[in-house]
Amino acid sequence: MTAIQLQKIAIEKINNIYDEDFLNALLQILENSQNVFKLNQYQLYQIQESQKQIKNGKFISNEDLEEEENEWLNE
Repeated sequence: MTAIQLQKIAIEKINNIYDEDFLNALLQILENSQNVFKLNQYQLYQIQESQKQIKNGKFISNEDLEEEENEWLNE
């Protein structure tokens, strides 16, 4: 389905809703979805560094981390 088709379906459905609480909740969702989260330079730098670490194999899998954690807890 295209975005325009989805919009038409959503508008039709919204037009048939009369529950104010539901409509207020929907409006809040729509207003919050418009907020674009912007990263500052430091955050962008940290993401780039993390990507480099992953590329260079400098990471630990969740499974390995859990193993290390269990060993540490059992000491």
